Amino acid sequence: MLSDNILSLLSDSDRSFISVSKMIIDGFTGQEIKLFYLAFDVLVMLEETFIQERASEQQNKDLTARVLNGEYLLYMMYWENGTIALNPFLAHFVSVLDIGKHIDPNSRNQLDRLRRMQTCLVCHFLEGNSDSIINFNGNVDGLDERSGMSVSRFVDIAESHFVDINTKTFYEALVNQGIIDSVPSEQSELNATDKQHFQGLLRQARTEELSESDTRALIEALRLDSNFLLSSSDISGPAVASLMQYNLGFARSFILLLLATDHRSNILETLQSLPATLKVLDGLSFFFMPNETVLSDDEKSGLLHAFLSNSTRTIESNSLQDARDETFSEQVNEGVDVRGDVTRQVQLLCLFIQSLLRVGAITMNEYVYEIQALTVRFIYVPEARELFQIVKRLISQSSGHASYPSSQRMSIQVV
Repeated sequence: MLSDNILSLLSDSDRSFISVSKMIIDGFTGQEIKLFYLAFDVLVMLEETFIQERASEQQNKDLTARVLNGEYLLYMMYWENGTIALNPFLAHFVSVLDIGKHIDPNSRNQLDRLRRMQTCLVCHFLEGNSDSIINFNGNVDGLDERSGMSVSRFVDIAESHFVDINTKTFYEALVNQGIIDSVPSEQSELNATDKQHFQGLLRQARTEELSESDTRALIEALRLDSNFLLSSSDISGPAVASLMQYNLGFARSFILLLLATDHRSNILETLQSLPATLKVLDGLSFFFMPNETVLSDDEKSGLLHAFLSNSTRTIESNSLQDARDETFSEQVNEGVDVRGDVTRQVQLLCLFIQSLLRVGAITMNEYVYEIQALTVRFIYVPEARELFQIVKRLISQSSGHASYPSSQRMSIQVV
């Protein structure tokens, strides 16, 4: 855990990057082991920053300084090695760039903007342009700690320093560091026979469970040949829902591959309209977990708002259709419970929401309108009634987040 003194130094947005780092490093002269442990505490701080909720203006300023100064410290500790390939935090830098390059530079989300600034700084480390890292304006010779680029100056020009570096160039260095076992093979194209075979497996995956070996082979084929992935993949709602129903693990990998292509917006739009089945909810929950960074915060928010609204309308439409059915009326008159399917769907959706609330993936405040629409319409379902009571408390409090009680009705688990 970082001491108050270290946090105070990292929160300084006016000192230059080099000055902050040198003050921290000089404080551990002759204590290399402690300095190494400090670096890992900084790394933990960087990872935890992006699972926070919205903060005040001053807190955002401090977070920005800590993240940017923290990244620079991890770089500066091993600057004398002469190459980024020997920095033990190379894998972290590569991960930051891989995530940040997909975030909209114009996003208004505070954490998204911070992650873009973090990415722009890391670009300089990976580019190997150490002179510009130390002094972006070119006015400082050597390691002059009294001037040079600081956080407060960098935030205004960060985006102009973004460079879309091919992180594959660092695979060999990551192999040497023992982070990965081998350099992934280059992109290749499947021959006609293989394409026909894997197209058959794709169709089969929507109707029955694939064997483990077929699943691995299909994922590898889609990964190696992006043209085959884009040309052979049906990403309509029914097709993706069927994949999740019969092969959930493959479906997740399939979606992850598509998110890394030009079809990113298309697959996100498809996910918004999927039916609220157990398998679909199980598959979607993966993308909303607090530590999952495949989607940006804006993408997570847009996806979940649309999914909850669409699901509620679909369930309500199905309910009204049942009510107009003559068989439905006859069964009601005979005292038969005909709301089972609708109740089941509402239960699943409510428990899905509860599971996300429980792990801190979402807050009640942000989705209060969607949750209220669902729970009011289907108040007769126990799980909906429980969520409705939480919404009522939240509205009556007018401010702050409603506390989330542990549910006594979690017989259906949505993980």
